Amino acid sequence: PSWFLGAYKILVIAVFLLIALGGSVRIMKAGLACPDWPLCFGDFIPDYHPQVYFEFIHRVVAGGVGLVTVALHLFIFRSRTPLAIKWLASGSLALLFAQIIFGGLTVLLILQSYVVATHLILGTGFFSTLLWIYLRLGPEGKAVAAGPRGLLWLSLFMVGIVYGQILLGGLVAAHFASLVCIDFPTCHGEWFPTFSGIIGLHIIHRLGAYSVFVAALVNYLLMRRAA
Repeated sequence: PSWFLGAYKILVIAVFLLIALGGSVRIMKAGLACPDWPLCFGDFIPDYHPQVYFEFIHRVVAGGVGLVTVALHLFIFRSRTPLAIKWLASGSLALLFAQIIFGGLTVLLILQSYVVATHLILGTGFFSTLLWIYLRLGPEGKAVAAGPRGLLWLSLFMVGIVYGQILLGGLVAAHFASLVCIDFPTCHGEWFPTFSGIIGLHIIHRLGAYSVFVAALVNYLLMRRAA
């Protein structure tokens, strides 16, 4: 029904904004502003402080998104929706559950780098799955299904390498490696100074960005040709 598509669209947008809010929490260095989890200083509603409320609001929005996701997906399971979409809905709920666990571990393990990166990649996967379900339920899904199979696989490949690049970006941020190379496009005057340590991680992230650009350009040209 149209109301469901409208509600699901709002959910997808809300999750995208939640990811952006999570990035803001990190930029504001508020990841440990609430030192405990799921409470904040032992309270459901903590005393006001800018950093504390960045983290607190992030948790509240995440909780609201989780409840709405469960409610809308229960509707999917009880409807005559195709089985493939129900499997996607099950996968998104599994990602949501894992994301909740890693959200808590991010605080309890004091922002351990791989936990932070996993938290990011699970959130991105959750968003991607919701967007996939929304597009499959809408008229766009039929248009994609009717397109050439080769372009579909190319698009899935594109999604995969972009997802990998986001993971690399999360690792760079979690290891505080953003500024280990102070020049661009070289790094300390060298194109490939090392592939080990945090400098190597930064260089691999740069190479990943170049690869994503080339793949996106090829994908765009092939789709223009097939249109």
